[in-house]
Amino acid sequence: MDARDAAVIAAIPILAGATEVIELSGGLTNRNLRVVCPNGVYVVRCSSSDAGLLGIDRDAEAINSARAFDAGVGAEVVSYHPELGALVIGFLQGVTLSDDSFADPEVLGRAADAVRRLHAGAQFQGDFNMFTRRALYRKLIAENGFWLPPAYDAFAAQWTQVESALAANPRPSV
Repeated sequence: MDARDAAVIAAIPILAGATEVIELSGGLTNRNLRVVCPNGVYVVRCSSSDAGLLGIDRDAEAINSARAFDAGVGAEVVSYHPELGALVIGFLQGVTLSDDSFADPEVLGRAADAVRRLHAGAQFQGDFNMFTRRALYRKLIAENGFWLPPAYDAFAAQWTQVESALAANPRPSV
């Protein structure tokens, strides 16, 4: 655990007396720490400072995480500390799924059930439009000279076709 993580953990009362801190793998825009305390096991999602560059709304993320929990699909939100860039959620024991996992009908069924629960639950705060977001990311890449896979732009016509097909029968946002 580095000094930055130690400072975040020390500043959050529910994490007092932490006995173990393990960084979890994954997380493109945050570091995820599994923190064992006398009162429970938690995951602390520590936001990176460049999340705003990607248009990530951490306040909405905290609200939407709580709504996912209320829908029965996700960990409980224990506390949110925007001044620290930290969201504390309950730890759920499980395994990380891969593409191959979805070949198992049981896994696919559980995933479909989770999506149905989310769609039936409270509407998430904010709006995520993959077509608008794609255009914003493409602009960000061009302005900042970020790396882009060589064939990425070759799929622009397919993106337009999918967007048109979805617009032909619009569905309510969930």
